[in-house]
Amino acid sequence: MKGPCNFLTMVAAGGVAASILLLDPASAFSAPATISGVSEKAEANFQKYRKALPTDFNIVGAGGWNAVQKLSSDPKAELVSLVVSSLKNSGGQIDTTEGGKVDALLGLLYSRGKGYDSSLVDGDWRLVLSREGQKPPKIQKLVDKKAKVNTAENFFDVDSGIFSGINYTPRGNGKLKSAVKVRPPLFLELHEILLFYHKTEAFLWLHFFVSRAYNVLVGILVQSRCRKF
Repeated sequence: MKGPCNFLTMVAAGGVAASILLLDPASAFSAPATISGVSEKAEANFQKYRKALPTDFNIVGAGGWNAVQKLSSDPKAELVSLVVSSLKNSGGQIDTTEGGKVDALLGLLYSRGKGYDSSLVDGDWRLVLSREGQKPPKIQKLVDKKAKVNTAENFFDVDSGIFSGINYTPRGNGKLKSAVKVRPPLFLELHEILLFYHKTEAFLWLHFFVSRAYNVLVGILVQSRCRKF
């Protein structure tokens, strides 16, 4: 008899029949047709895309088919929520216990054709791209160094107004850093300086006269341009 289950009937001594259930090993790791306890949307999405899951999809690490089917409702929103939560609570580091969930979400996005391309995405998705795998520490270090070759980081400090970036040489044996400070126009800098010293009486009067002169100058420039047109 073919199929996932084969029943062999053996006749024991005394004419008592016993049934032994033999399970096909392959069937134990195949996705079930339906799983209870999930929404209709998640079940429909799971049945539609499960055949396109990656060949190396780790169902055990993902928490089982039940967990994967629940994530199938909206894997993109689940992944964004996980990334945002990690940025708020752990400074951008994903908890090791959530590693299987991340892999499951990426596999679901891959099956829908909505995955990411590491050659096109640079910097913003490093949290996902650089997640450590289940390999020995020595191999992880090699993979980490290799991943940094084509990975750039870009930051902007709101308080200081400085753009900073980090990139790596093609061979990965050097690091390039850059920083650019955003400077406002001159009249804004003067205005901020005067406001800083406005508590003293002398600078308070100076601030008043400079502000009046600036407003008059702007009015003259506007009128002169209007006359030309």
